[in-house]
Amino acid sequence: MSRPRIVCLGEALIDFLQGQGGDTFKRQPGGAPLNVACGAAKLGARAAIITMLGRDLFGDFLERIIVEHGVETSGVRRTTEANTALAFVALDARGERTFSFYRKPCADQLLRPTDLEDVLFGDDLDVFHFGSISLITEPSASATRAAAARARKAGAWVSYDPNLREPLWPDLDTARVTILSAMPLADVVKVSDGELRFLTGLDDDAGAAALLSKGPALLVVTRGARGCSIYRGGHAPVHVDAPTVRVVDTTGAGDAFVAAFLDALVRSGEDEVAALSTPLLVGAARLGNAAGALATTRYGAIPALPTREEIDELLG
Repeated sequence: MSRPRIVCLGEALIDFLQGQGGDTFKRQPGGAPLNVACGAAKLGARAAIITMLGRDLFGDFLERIIVEHGVETSGVRRTTEANTALAFVALDARGERTFSFYRKPCADQLLRPTDLEDVLFGDDLDVFHFGSISLITEPSASATRAAAARARKAGAWVSYDPNLREPLWPDLDTARVTILSAMPLADVVKVSDGELRFLTGLDDDAGAAALLSKGPALLVVTRGARGCSIYRGGHAPVHVDAPTVRVVDTTGAGDAFVAAFLDALVRSGEDEVAALSTPLLVGAARLGNAAGALATTRYGAIPALPTREEIDELLG
C-alpha cells in the first residue's frame, strides 16, 4: 500500500537528560506524541503532529526538529500565553527514568478544538494517535476528544497510549478515572505492564480483559525486556519476545514501539482492526519490540528512534 498517514496529538516538550555525574543536563526533543510522529516518519510514514508550542527558544527548537524529521507542521500552533513544557530526566544504573516536570501552565495545555485543521482529518488519514497527558486539563482535553471523534468519523483507526506520568495528575484516582474514560475512544490501546496494574489492579490476562471491556478492539501490553502481549476479544492471548540489547536509556522506548507497530498494522492493508490476523499482529509486534529495544541503546527519545534498516538488521 501507499505510505501510512499517521497523525498524533499532544505534548511536544524538552527533555533535559541528566549527564554522567548528575550535574549537567542535555537538551533533547521529546513528548510521547511527538516521539511517535517522528518515529513513524523515520519509518517512511506520512506523519503529522497536532500540538501547541510556546513562542520561546524551546518552541523554536522543537519546530525545527519537527521539520527536520519530515513531520507535517500544519497542526502546530504557537502561543505567547504559556511557555513550552520542560521535563528533567534522571537515569539510574539500569537506564530507568525519574521525571521532574515544569508545565504549570504550559503551551500544549492550551490546544483548543478550534485549532484542529480539517486537512488533518481527510479520507487519507489511517491512524490518529493520542495519550493521556492532553486529557489532564482544558482546553486540551476537549481538543483531544474532538480529534478522536473526527478521526473515527473519517474512517481512521484511533490509537491510545495512556503514558502515565503520575506527578502531572492532581491525584491518582483522577488519573485512573480519566485514563479509563478515554478507552472507548480507541480501537488500539497500548499500555505497559505497570500501567495495566495501575488501571485494573491486575497485571495478567484478567486485567487485559478488563481494559478490553472498555471498548478497544486490540490491546497490547508492553513488558520491557520481556517483550509484549497481544489481546483481542474472542482470541487467545499471544506473547512476543523482545530481542536482547544493552540498555542505556529507556526514554522513548514505548513510543518507538508504538510507531513501528502502527506503521506495520496500516501497511497490512486491512481496513478493520478486528480483521487483523494473529500472524500479522505477531509480525507487527516483533517490529515494535525491535524498535523499542533499539531506542534503549542510545540516549534521548527522538535521537534514539531507529530506522527501518536498523530494525531489519536487529531481527536478522
